[in-house]
Amino acid sequence: MSMYTKAGQFDGPLLIFETMCYADLVSWNTILSGFRTSEGALNFAHRMNFNGVVFYLVTYTTILAFCADHEDFLFGLQLHYHIFKSGLDGDIFVGNALISMYSRLRRLIEARSVFDEMANEDLISWNAILSGYSQEGNHGLVAIFVFIEMVAEGMGLGHVSFTSAVSTCGHEMNLELGKQIHGLAIKSGYGSHVSVCNVLISTYSKCEVTEDAKLVFQCMNDRNVVSWTTMISIDEEDASLYLMR
Repeated sequence: MSMYTKAGQFDGPLLIFETMCYADLVSWNTILSGFRTSEGALNFAHRMNFNGVVFYLVTYTTILAFCADHEDFLFGLQLHYHIFKSGLDGDIFVGNALISMYSRLRRLIEARSVFDEMANEDLISWNAILSGYSQEGNHGLVAIFVFIEMVAEGMGLGHVSFTSAVSTCGHEMNLELGKQIHGLAIKSGYGSHVSVCNVLISTYSKCEVTEDAKLVFQCMNDRNVVSWTTMISIDEEDASLYLMR
């Protein structure tokens, strides 16, 4: 079932599962991870609970990843409560999943609470809370402080860290800090990463330094649709030149 599920062929594993005389936790988790919609996954999670399946780490992290809509917030809170009762709240993978869920739902107080209570944070933990603050327009300054703290802690910054930080600089119109983070991205080997460059182009555009945005675009090794459309939108006069490249 796992092989077919990973290959995106879900009907076959589901049929096998429905005909099994006995399904262990691995079987339930395999089917749970195969859903492509939040509604299907959460309904299946309710079914697992109804059948007395004991949730464990993989179960919780998988379900939390599907709690992406505001309607799912109460269900996510219930999961958090059961995680706490099960004594699994100290697990770093569960903690990261909780931070990501709360951040997606813009519940940043809850996300920060989980983060602060973690005994050990990894890069995923930091990126999850940083991403949450950077996506919420009213918390740009907090996002910047989180990034500075990551640097001070000696975290091995990745492209997610840089895209979130640069994006915040764009929202805050903080050109000076944006340039400093750009320099740090170059030193860290992410200066030509497509996602980082796309956000840099957007940030420089918002700060009205289009020449710097063009320079980032020209130095990119790989470009995607976002790269081209962003560049065209800020340089409409030369749009035809970009389309001909």
